[in-house]
Amino acid sequence: GGVALLALGLAVVATSARDPTRLVEKHAVNIAVGSSAVLAACCTSGFSSVYFERVVKGAREKKIGEIAPKKTTQKPISVWARNAQMATFSTFIALFGCLCKDGRVIRERGALAGFTPIVWSVVALQATGGLCAAAVIAYADNLLKGFATGGSMLLSTFISWLWLGFEITPGFALGA
Repeated sequence: GGVALLALGLAVVATSARDPTRLVEKHAVNIAVGSSAVLAACCTSGFSSVYFERVVKGAREKKIGEIAPKKTTQKPISVWARNAQMATFSTFIALFGCLCKDGRVIRERGALAGFTPIVWSVVALQATGGLCAAAVIAYADNLLKGFATGGSMLLSTFISWLWLGFEITPGFALGA
């Protein structure tokens, strides 16, 4: 139900944001492929959040049906160690993708060619967001993370309206 509501809201926002005065589209739009991609992204994101929370918190909580938690001599792995494990695997996957797509340019100009202060600020912002998400998962639960994400979207919309001149249309308000 929630995923369908999210997809419907996204569709309303996307269709209300289209400029009807544009006569020529830059790219062909395939609504079925786009909708399938959004649905897949929502499902995999939700499943991965729940699974990661289970992995992080499962070691220290009593399982359903157990009278007492099992005694173990192993110390549970911290959130920071889990993040390092995931970062290691994702770094290799991203490196492979970069080399396949832009290997020649990377060899000629280096891996950080074109990084401007704006790009570095986006990298720092993404890294900080990842650490915040890890802290939320470690010290809160997935439901609270969902509320925090919704609050951040509202705050981003307000700041965009206030400082960047973003126009909040009725279609955007209905879909958001």
